[in-house]
Amino acid sequence: IGERVAINEFNNLRASGADIRIGDGCLLSQYVSIVGSNHSIARDQYIRDQPWDKVKLGVTIEQDVWIGTHAVILPGIHIQRGAVVAAGAVVTKDVPEYSIVAGVPAKVVGFRT
Repeated sequence: IGERVAINEFNNLRASGADIRIGDGCLLSQYVSIVGSNHSIARDQYIRDQPWDKVKLGVTIEQDVWIGTHAVILPGIHIQRGAVVAAGAVVTKDVPEYSIVAGVPAKVVGFRT
């Protein structure tokens, strides 16, 4: 976690099995979930007994990013510098620099000017 980062109440930063990196000057609103890894989902054994899915691991959030309330960031995601993630967005793909993403799944809806 970088310098001057605000992580507000009731957030879920689940780094089990992978790293979560948050750059300088970021804002995480309330009820944000950042998931560093998920279980594999093969049919031959219970999900709870399976290892971490190695295909998508970790989350990187570069500097000056704002993540709105109730947003969910899934494993393997890279949010580039200056991006804004709207409230309630579910981020399933990388987020470009200075973009604004919203929706489920999150899509680019604009850019910071």
